Amino acid sequence: MALELPPNARLFTADAESMYTNIPTDVAVEVISAYIIVQRGDNNSTEALISALQLVFKFNFLKFGDTYWQQISGTAMGTPPAPAWAILYYALHENELVQRWPQNLFFYKQFIDDVIGIRIPIPDPSQDAQFWSDFCKDMNACEGLKWKCESPSKKVNFMDLTISIVNNTIETDLYEKDLNLYLYIPPHSSHPHGVFTGLISGQLLRIRRLCSNQSNAAPNIRNF
Repeated sequence: MALELPPNARLFTADAESMYTNIPTDVAVEVISAYIIVQRGDNNSTEALISALQLVFKFNFLKFGDTYWQQISGTAMGTPPAPAWAILYYALHENELVQRWPQNLFFYKQFIDDVIGIRIPIPDPSQDAQFWSDFCKDMNACEGLKWKCESPSKKVNFMDLTISIVNNTIETDLYEKDLNLYLYIPPHSSHPHGVFTGLISGQLLRIRRLCSNQSNAAPNIRNF
């Protein structure tokens, strides 16, 4: 059954600017450590986990030429626990954020440095504009992070989807950036034959799944 939305529902997205490198390490260690203690209890295994996180995120070194540098703030790109670290850091702020706006937020989800939501505006346009501005300021109240919020509308691009509200329901279509170079494995590559078969069938299945209206899938498949 399709989700039925209120007639005035609007989609919105937000994107964190350089999320990993802007997370203040000392602050993140403090708030995440406190969260872990609450969840796991103050014991030896919890202490070991917190010490391991401090070791990973506070003692990252890199080599540049013949010099060595220690990263004193920000999360190192490529560090295995970095995605979970970044998600948890903002989620601790986000839990309070969502509770402060129950009258406007119909739907809200975060995927690392991307947020998508459905917002219900209030009848007074000027007051609603102020509410939206305050909500964006609230998102940016998490120390170190800066979120770019796109104005609510009936159509947004989120990751590889174009999401629209049509007749009070959600419709999705494939979204591709203008600079997409379509750098697929060439046929003369030495990869096993099954890799090419899997690439083609996987892309066709992906397009079919992302397009809620299958009439939109056909031109996307032709472009592929």
